[in-house]
Amino acid sequence: MRHYKRSGFSLIELLTAIGVVAVLSVIVMVTVGTLREQSYKTKGVTLLRNNGQALSLYLIDNNNQLPGPLWAGQMAVYKPDREGRLINHIGKYLDVPGGLVEGVVEDYIPPAYKAVIDSGEVSAEDARIYVMNTPVFDSGKRIEPYGSPPFEDLPPEEINPPMRISALPQIVSENWIMMDVDQHLSMLDNKYWGQFTPTEPIYGDTRMALFLDGRIECYPAGRTPTSSSIGEGPRGNGGSPSGPPPRPEGGPGSGGPQQGPGGRPPGPPPASR
Repeated sequence: MRHYKRSGFSLIELLTAIGVVAVLSVIVMVTVGTLREQSYKTKGVTLLRNNGQALSLYLIDNNNQLPGPLWAGQMAVYKPDREGRLINHIGKYLDVPGGLVEGVVEDYIPPAYKAVIDSGEVSAEDARIYVMNTPVFDSGKRIEPYGSPPFEDLPPEEINPPMRISALPQIVSENWIMMDVDQHLSMLDNKYWGQFTPTEPIYGDTRMALFLDGRIECYPAGRTPTSSSIGEGPRGNGGSPSGPPPRPEGGPGSGGPQQGPGGRPPGPPPASR
């Protein structure tokens, strides 16, 4: 009796191989996604820290007077003839390859935000990349650290120039000055420019905020950072903050004392107000 040697794979073997490949593919996809998110956050920390360092240099050259007047919503579009944009004031201190050129400054946009722009959710020309903590309200008093917004038609006696560091009240000097922005922030309620922000936090479960002393802290995305009062008071409306203290950002360069824009080493996290 003649016996024939079987060649190829059985159906069970093929299905097993396909299953193994599928599992490995899922593992690779999850790993790549995690690494991409970590890379986004690392580069986001770097960009915020660059803003803080540029602000430090600006303060040195301007007798410790803050830049302004500034809008709350900040863009990545450099136009020297337009008021209200932080990048117009600190742009020359940023390490932009090839120097600043009028228009969208791609290197000013966090990679996580670029992914939102690439999806078509918002255009680079209209996108608000960061939100400034202005105005701030302390016991009903309106404080404008960066001066009166340039778009408001105010009588001369109500126009405030940007403040000097030495004149800042504690609620401003010890609080965050700029952070990532998205439409879940209550401070954007009824703000026209809120439509030019991502519908979801760009870092998923967290937002990053820069403080005047140079440190960066990471907040749960479900709440507004402590002491923020943007949009409240006579010239606007919005929600007030609440919640537990923020978590320190654990990204590269976040540890250890530093000299920041306020010329002071970082202190403890601000208390909830």
